[in-house]
Amino acid sequence: MSDQRRSLQEFAKQWDYRARELWGSDYAQVLADLLKSHDVEMVLDCAGGTGFPAIEFKQQGLNISYSDGSPDMLAFFNARRKEEKLTIPTYLSSWHELPMRVPYSYDAVLCRGNSLLFSGAYCDDAPLDRTTALSAMQQALDGMFSKVAEGGFLYIDIPTPEKAKPETPYHMTGTDSLTFKVKTTVSYDPETQLRTTIDVINNLLSNTETEISAHNYPIDEQELFEMLRNAGFEKIEKSPVQEASFMDAYLAFKPPAQ
Repeated sequence: MSDQRRSLQEFAKQWDYRARELWGSDYAQVLADLLKSHDVEMVLDCAGGTGFPAIEFKQQGLNISYSDGSPDMLAFFNARRKEEKLTIPTYLSSWHELPMRVPYSYDAVLCRGNSLLFSGAYCDDAPLDRTTALSAMQQALDGMFSKVAEGGFLYIDIPTPEKAKPETPYHMTGTDSLTFKVKTTVSYDPETQLRTTIDVINNLLSNTETEISAHNYPIDEQELFEMLRNAGFEKIEKSPVQEASFMDAYLAFKPPAQ
C-alpha cells in the first residue's frame, strides 16, 4: 500500500469520528427534518465522504443515494453501510461527472462538510492558480445543478468568513482516546490568497504519525452566490440548521418547471 493511500485511509477513520463530534449528535435529525419540511423524497449526498449523515438519513427512512469522488472514502462508507446492514445506492463520481455517472434527479442534493473548496484544492506537488481553482468549483456546481430536480435545491456550505481567511492560524484537536488523536492547523496567506490545512494524525495503536496538507482558495458568500447563479440556481437562502461552528450553509433552489 502506498504512503498516500495509507494517509487517506487514516484521514477517513479520524474524520468519520470527528464529523459527528463537530456537527453534534442531533445534526442528522435536524437536517432530515428540514428536508422533510420541503417535501423532499429523493436525496443525493454528492460529497458523501465516510457516510455522515447519509447512513443516519437511511436509518431515519429517507430515500438517500451516495456519491463521492474518492475511492478510499467510498470504500470506508461501504464498509460502514454493510456493518449497519443498509442498502444505499452508491456511486463513484467527481462532481463534474455527476451527469454521466449518477442516474436520476433529486429533490435535494447535499454538498456539505466543507467539501466545495476541495474541488479546487491541491497538494504541494501539484499547484493550481486561483483562476483554475474557481473554474473547478464552477464546474462542480454545474454538475450538482444537473442532478437537482426542478423546484428542488442544493444544500451547500462554506467556512465562515473568520475561519475562511483567519488572521492568525487556528487549531482544532480530536481523539477517540483509543485509536487516534489528530491536530488540524488552518492558516491563510493574504498575498497568495491560499488557505492551508495541515492534519497531523497519530495512530495510537501503531504509534505512527501521518501528516496530510492541502491548499485551497477560500470564497466568500458573494462569490458562492455568483457561482450558484451561474450554474442556474435562483433563490438562495441561509440554512436554519445549526452547523459546525466554523461553517455557514445555504439552500440554493433550482427553478420549478414552467
